Amino acid sequence: MSAQPLPRDAPVQLREDLADPGLYINRELSWLDFNERVLELAEDRSLPLLERVKFSAIYDSNLSEFFMVRVAGVQDQIEAGVSGRQADGMTAVETMEAIAARVREFGLRQSRHFEDELRPALDSSVADLASLTGERWGGMLVSGAFLGDFVPDGLPWVHLDIAGPARAGADDGYLVKGGTGFAVRTLVELVDRFKKPARSRTAH
Repeated sequence: MSAQPLPRDAPVQLREDLADPGLYINRELSWLDFNERVLELAEDRSLPLLERVKFSAIYDSNLSEFFMVRVAGVQDQIEAGVSGRQADGMTAVETMEAIAARVREFGLRQSRHFEDELRPALDSSVADLASLTGERWGGMLVSGAFLGDFVPDGLPWVHLDIAGPARAGADDGYLVKGGTGFAVRTLVELVDRFKKPARSRTAH
């Protein structure tokens, strides 16, 4: 005997209490779980070395955007005094504390992995940054680690990625597609000011 369809206005019997926080996952912590999977790819020894370096850099890039957008939203709730619990049962303060704990854990794990495994594996008697990767991901991280080997001990230095952070998606008549080098003049002027004696910078 086949089952008969219920009338349109028949009440639906729910098997679960939809108000139960156990049915929901915190969206911010879920995102961190996703980014942990990116970190796991950087730790995967079956992948080529430079692919792993790239995934380590993508992990950092993802995390930066997460803080600028998602964590900023949680902070706005805290500053606005929002104290209610979300569907997952967590308050904004509890969510922020959980985020901080997870990020610290993953950050320590990533830095140790890079310093103990990825960085030593990049050592070579041949240095050719142009052939390291066909993509921009990881370029800043690899270049900075590479240049550090050629700076004398005790000499303060900084590596500025002047092209990668500013990119144009397409030619628009003003910028050419790719790395734009935007703000290079500003950076050069800043460096020039710092290298001048303090008295000359304040004199009018």
